[in-house]
This record gives sequence, C-alpha cells and structure tokens, in this order.
Amino acid sequence: MPKGVYKRTKEHLRILEKSRQKAIEASRGSIPWNKGYGDYISGEKHPMFGKHHSVETKKRISNTRIAKGLAKGKNNPRYGKPSWCKGKKRPKHAEIMRRKWQEIEYRTKVARQNGERLAKLNKEPSFTRKRLKGLIKRPSSIERKLIRIIKHNEFPFRYVGDGEYVVDGKNPDFINHDETKIIEAFGTYWHDLKDQEAKEAFFGEHGYATLIIWEEELTDEKAIVKKIASFSEQALIGVSKEA
Repeated sequence: MPKGVYKRTKEHLRILEKSRQKAIEASRGSIPWNKGYGDYISGEKHPMFGKHHSVETKKRISNTRIAKGLAKGKNNPRYGKPSWCKGKKRPKHAEIMRRKWQEIEYRTKVARQNGERLAKLNKEPSFTRKRLKGLIKRPSSIERKLIRIIKHNEFPFRYVGDGEYVVDGKNPDFINHDETKIIEAFGTYWHDLKDQEAKEAFFGEHGYATLIIWEEELTDEKAIVKKIASFSEQALIGVSKEA
C-alpha cells in the first residue's frame, strides 16, 4: 500500500510482534527444509552427472526459451526493440495513486477484484498446493503428532494437509476417501469455536463428516486414540456402512 495512507496503532504493532515471536519459537530447533540439499545433488549424486544433452534436446530447450522471451541476444524476440516505457516519465503517478487509495470506493473495488481472482485460483488444486507450501511449513507440530498416532494405530486416514487434496479451495489435514471423513488439527492460537463450526459446515456441504482435534487434546494420547476410533466407526448420517 502507498506509504503514509495507514498508520498502525500500538495495539496492532503489539499483535504483529507477538505473532512474529510465536512463529520464531515454533520454528526453533527445527531442521531447515534445504539443509544438506546441496550435498544431496552435488557431484556423482546429481542426476545429470556424466551425462550430456543430445542435439535434439538442446534445440528443444533453445526453442522453448526463444518462445518465452528468455533467450539472450538476437534470439530474443525483443532484441533491438525499445522498451515500452523508455523516455516516458510519470512523476505524478505515485501521488495520483496515493490519493486514489485513500478513496474507500477504490479500495473496496480493488479488494473485491482481488478476492474474486483469488477465489477462482483457489479452486485449482495446483495453485492451492503452491500457495500452501509458500505460506506455512507442513506438516505442523500438531499434525506431526497426529500422523504418528494415526500410523501407530493404523487408522484409515491419510495426511493431505500439504495441499495434496483440495475440496473446493479448502485443504483438509487428514482424509479417509472410502468413508468420506476428514480430520482437522486446530491450534488454539489460530482457531476458535466459530472456525470449528465453519469447517464442519463447509466439509459437510461437500459430503464429508469432520472431526476437529484441538491442540490441548493431544496431551492425552489415549483419549485421542479413542476419539479417532469412535469417529472411524461412526456411519455417516443417513448412510449405512453396508451401502
């Protein structure tokens, strides 16, 4: 947003700092995703070690780069052509946009357009997977505990919280496709009872029964095992297991 349009309050800054510190604490002691990656693909471990691209492959790569405008020199489609903004000066553009952004109608219009665009993209599983991987480290500490419990007790649920499976733009944490059941792991810092009701209603509209497991419940593993076992044995409302 243009500088100077909004001024964060002390309370807002306090909340932001609290969230930042919590994120730091949550990641403390964890192993970076790319630790040792360089050693993993270096030297003889690299898939192209000792190999060479064929003439046909090199030509195909070259043609692709040319088509995308990535080629250098004379092979680039824009070689020798002037930049669209060369010689153009817009010294008042920043001031114009700053004034426009102060208009509630304009901000509302932009927010609506961005919301509609994002809602459309969220229905594409590939986009949702990329967005989730960029937003948060998966699986979370709560999800890792549940993964261990589910595997140890051989419950029929699979972890898909990394964006592997998407239901109308929403990514569940665990799923049982055969019985159309979902398990969601909720951290108390990020969720409240309204979130629980919303998730249960949303997945219910798409034919899924949903079990919410809260972070504090994981302190009693035996109770969690019983809860998941009971949920696994429940038949869907209006649907018998024999059907």
